[in-house]
Amino acid sequence: MDLGLGNRVAIVTGSSRGLGKATATALALEGARVVLNGRTESTLEAAAEELRAAGGTVEPVAADVGTESGCRELFDAAIRAFGQVDILVNNAGGGTRADLMASDAEWSAAVDWMFWPSLRLSRMVAPGMRERRWGVIVMISSIYGRELGGSPAYQVTKSAQLSLAKAVAKQLAPDNVRVLSVAPGGGGAPRRIRRRWRASWLRTCRWVALAAPRKSAMWSLSCAQTAPAWSLARAFRLMAARGGLSSEARARPVGRYC
Repeated sequence: MDLGLGNRVAIVTGSSRGLGKATATALALEGARVVLNGRTESTLEAAAEELRAAGGTVEPVAADVGTESGCRELFDAAIRAFGQVDILVNNAGGGTRADLMASDAEWSAAVDWMFWPSLRLSRMVAPGMRERRWGVIVMISSIYGRELGGSPAYQVTKSAQLSLAKAVAKQLAPDNVRVLSVAPGGGGAPRRIRRRWRASWLRTCRWVALAAPRKSAMWSLSCAQTAPAWSLARAFRLMAARGGLSSEARARPVGRYC
């Protein structure tokens, strides 16, 4: 498919493996020039070689976006390589066990890794997007930013990420910059575990989001397309139906500015 992303420049954080790598691959195959990011240089280089072999144009940047200097290093490298940033996919993040009784340091570590990169990098790319009057920022959040699940620190940071997307979308909308969220869940777990989760959640929840990385990546790609089909701010929660995982087309938008 042609989504009009040829020669657009995309940064995808946490893209050396998993959902981030799947998203970067989807963008590269659509003709976008992709800046890969990760903390482990060997894993990052392996992902870059794989995308180059598939015909993609990529620039790997090893940087820890959990720090302000790491975010700046990634952004500056993207500008040096390609001159601008048109698409930002804020995917970096991971699990945390921090609960009510966890220390301030544990909570701060969760915020540093799962919230600050989204804010800092969005702040860095926004001026250029506004000047060119085109840009897309995608927040990879989680169903646990909206529903009960995961540790308290994980829920808080993912909720904050969704709220950030809503607020920033309203601010950037006059300049034709879209900010959207994708809220997958369970994609990194083994298939047998995902089946067990799905059976359990279907008994207790109206919906369950257990999207595999490829399906989540396709929704990130759709969010980045040039066609004005999407609202300026929308969170897409990926659904699983009783018969199995939903297709990309059946992912449920959960409201404008929500």
